[in-house]
Amino acid sequence: MKAETQKRLVVVPPPTGQTSGGISSGMFAGNDAGASAVFAMTSAGYTVIVLANVGDAAQPVANRILKLIGA
Repeated sequence: MKAETQKRLVVVPPPTGQTSGGISSGMFAGNDAGASAVFAMTSAGYTVIVLANVGDAAQPVANRILKLIGA
């Protein structure tokens, strides 16, 4: 995805009275030695961000949170 397209979808709010045509849900995760992160947006409007200073630790925590909120 082009950076400009991503900016329009995520950063720029919709005009007053209009809904966003942007990203409504998705999950992005990453792991490295000594660190892990998850960024998830649900179609119900929740945003879950989990950061850990342990590799492979963020995903199970994010999954549990998403399950608890019914996503």
